[in-house]
Amino acid sequence: MAHKRHGIRANLVANREQQPRYKQRAANEAFGIYRPLAEESAEQVWDALADARRDVSRFFSRTRGTSAELVIPAEIGATFVMRVKVRRAMKHGLLQRGFDLNRTLAVIEEYKENNDSELEVPLSETDWFDQGERKLVYKFEEATKATHQLAKQSNDIGEILESCKAGELKVYQPDHVTLFKYGRRRDGRDLSREHKNIVGEIVEERFADANIGAIVLAGLVPGDSYSQPRLAA
Repeated sequence: MAHKRHGIRANLVANREQQPRYKQRAANEAFGIYRPLAEESAEQVWDALADARRDVSRFFSRTRGTSAELVIPAEIGATFVMRVKVRRAMKHGLLQRGFDLNRTLAVIEEYKENNDSELEVPLSETDWFDQGERKLVYKFEEATKATHQLAKQSNDIGEILESCKAGELKVYQPDHVTLFKYGRRRDGRDLSREHKNIVGEIVEERFADANIGAIVLAGLVPGDSYSQPRLAA
């Protein structure tokens, strides 16, 4: 009898997964976990970056082979988990059988209730990251109260994902924010180390002019992007 009930339940699940609405929703499910800049901090940073980009563009105009554009990201903040598509992540074994996005979001929302205050993070220096070093970032000061809190939160998120059958997802310990992206990979417009240093110095000068020695991170956002949270259905 128990075997029969199990078979009926399995058939119901299989039938549900064949329904067009269910299949479309599953195909579109995606999420990451972020802490965006708080509104006032974001405005200060974007203003400083606009000034820096103008100065960098003037510098590029006098320099050969640096015609690629510096792009300011539409959203700036710290990333704990890069955005993943649920179906693809399950296919590659990053999400275990039985993973449920709504349950995961509900657990994260519960965690946020006691861990969602803004966090001021002191800045250290600029550097170039990513393949081909195409991203200019501002690194966080090491061994501060803020970085310890980010490390603890990274740990907590890892434990939450483990309990929600998502323990194979990579959880980052945020140590920087991305400020600019330069050109595209393999476009033949790489910057020399000297020019990268000059761009970094320009950005640091504009941040100093604006008295930005730290950024303020808002609370956790589990969702499609920094500004598009997903809530448990």
